[in-house]
This record gives sequence, structure tokens and C-alpha cells, in this order.
Amino acid sequence: MILGAACPKDKETSLTMHIISQVIESIARETVPCCCKNFMGTALVLSCKLANEHLEINLPYDLNINCEDSHHHPYGCRKTKFSYYGNA
Repeated sequence: MILGAACPKDKETSLTMHIISQVIESIARETVPCCCKNFMGTALVLSCKLANEHLEINLPYDLNINCEDSHHHPYGCRKTKFSYYGNA
């Protein structure tokens, strides 16, 4: 949306797809077991960094995300494997 990417726009569409692929790759490295909150935190922080890097748009973000729902995970919390576990 920011770039106005569309099929006839080569540069804008290419940059958008490169950014999306970096976010997806980052999320893929955070699996086993899956944690939706970790995926969202990873995607949002990286998206803010990439917006600054590629678009010179400074979106504020906080790396001090603290999960308080580890006891709710149906397959067991990853705890220290989770990027934001215990960041109180």
C-alpha cells in the first residue's frame, strides 16, 4: 500500500515481494513448535526495520515484548527458544 505496488509496477512490486520474503524467512526460522505470538512479534519488528531500511520510514517498535501466556500454549511453550520469553 505504501509503495502502490501493482502488477504493472516492476520496482514497487519487486521491493514488496523481497520484503515479504524476508519476513517469511524470519518467521520460518522461529518454528518448532509454532508460536503465533512469536511469529507476530518477529514479523512486526522486522517489518519496522525493513521499512526504515528500504523506505526511510521510521516506525517505532519495542523489543521489550513479554509473553504472559506461556501456560496457554496447547503443545507446550518454547520458553527460552521464544525470542520474547521472559523479557520482563
